[in-house]
Amino acid sequence: MTEYEVKQHQPLRLKKKFYEFYTAPITKFWADSIAYMFFLVMFTYTVLVKMEATPRWQEIYSIAYIATLGFEKIREIISSEPVAITHKFSVWAWNMWNPCDGAAIILFFIGLSFRFRPNTMDIGRVIYCVDSIYWYLRILNILGVNKYLGPLVTMMGKMVKNMIYFVVLLAVVLMSFGVSRQAILYPNMEPTWRLIREVIAGSILAPGFLGVLSHSSRSHNARSSASSSAGSNLKSILTTGSHRGSSIMHHQHHTTSSTTTSTTTTTHTTTSGNILEKSELLNNLTGNQSNVNEIVLNTPQTLDVVYIDVDY
Repeated sequence: MTEYEVKQHQPLRLKKKFYEFYTAPITKFWADSIAYMFFLVMFTYTVLVKMEATPRWQEIYSIAYIATLGFEKIREIISSEPVAITHKFSVWAWNMWNPCDGAAIILFFIGLSFRFRPNTMDIGRVIYCVDSIYWYLRILNILGVNKYLGPLVTMMGKMVKNMIYFVVLLAVVLMSFGVSRQAILYPNMEPTWRLIREVIAGSILAPGFLGVLSHSSRSHNARSSASSSAGSNLKSILTTGSHRGSSIMHHQHHTTSSTTTSTTTTTHTTTSGNILEKSELLNNLTGNQSNVNEIVLNTPQTLDVVYIDVDY
């Protein structure tokens, strides 16, 4: 047995074992994945809770993580094989996730610059929220190594690339509709940059909402007609109730003695006032169909209580 074979069969020292363990690709992958998920939790907490003037430790951890990630991206560009900086950047940008990471890091530090100013803190928080969208989508890069999810992620990426051509064709049709819609509805618009925004918003939102608006308009007309019919029925019931109450009070007024005339007159006035107040209240509620239907169903019992339960 040679000396080389003897060294191969010797057990590794403890220091060498730690080195081999922490430099193994599987260990690096799981360490990076766990650290990234912990960062994502901290950054999610940062954007969900109220932002204070002094950053919490969760936000400080997020800033440190993204800063170190930015330095790592710079190291990847510098350590690439080509000599020219443009070639280095081309090789680095060949992987789709690298330029996306760079854009997300730059956007984060733009939001960070706004965040430390008291008058622009809300703008910085909004940029944080927009930037968090990408950090969640970046989980797909980790899932790409899974034997079940990896092929699906690859298929979805290729599908998105092919969908760009369909989006271009769809944009032509939508823009033609948006321009004609804006020109017909608003013929007297001034030449401002807002006009471009209105055209784009109209071309994207208006086609999808036309059916919804027409349906809501028909529903509103139906509710209005039902409310009008219910209101007329309610007025007729109130009129009948008023005559009934007047006849009952007139009869009771003649049958009482002269000593209770003032009491009867006071009660008559109070009851008439109650009828008037209820009539005005119900007339104001005729525009609400649910309230009108409920009041119409309960009106006879209410009127009986009003006209009968009177103490003389």
